[in-house]
Amino acid sequence: MYKRGFSLSTLIVACLLIVSGQQAFGQRLDWQAGIGYDFLSQRYFLDSATQGGVDSAFINWQLSSTYLDDFKGQFSVLYEPFSNNKLRIKTSYEQTVDFLRVKTYSELHLRPGNSRVDISGEFEWRNRLDDSSQFGDSYLYGYGRVKLTTPIHKSLSGVVTLKAENVNFQSQSVSAYDYRRVTGQVGLEKSFENFSFAGINAFVTTRQVPDSSLLDYLTVGAEASFFGPSFI
Repeated sequence: MYKRGFSLSTLIVACLLIVSGQQAFGQRLDWQAGIGYDFLSQRYFLDSATQGGVDSAFINWQLSSTYLDDFKGQFSVLYEPFSNNKLRIKTSYEQTVDFLRVKTYSELHLRPGNSRVDISGEFEWRNRLDDSSQFGDSYLYGYGRVKLTTPIHKSLSGVVTLKAENVNFQSQSVSAYDYRRVTGQVGLEKSFENFSFAGINAFVTTRQVPDSSLLDYLTVGAEASFFGPSFI
């Protein structure tokens, strides 16, 4: 039986103090600091057919979390050295009584000839400060993507994408193992009027689980997508 839905039970956000600033270093350097109290209680129900396997434990934990339940201090920095948004780096730091959290997100956009290269990466470190760490309390997470888009004819483009993901938990269980996953995609994208968009690609995905080779897999397939007005 599949369950799909969402329920949000409680959401309370109270900010006590926020200080922000901007400095003319390069093209843009923004920073924000503050202290406050957040409480978030939420729960999602996902289709088990699409979220099955060892990967789903970390994904489901991220979507069903009560982490925001404490006073905290936060500091974030946004840096864009070029006026054309070619490079964007954002880093945030949060500190509560029980947890420390550092998260960095970066984007780099290049245009070699008529092509476009989009590079993005994300890194997150979360750590519980006492010894009572449970699943999801302490981990290292890294994600990267490189996408090459090359025009073929008018609104038709060829696309090559490479994605990599790595998760390391401080403590493991029967449902949570460290893993590495890499996906390669080759396909076509076509744009239409009214911001409609269609794409088709072939992909290959491999996952390695160092502590359990039985959970390794190799998947090959194809997928198609369309974004536009509904005809129903």
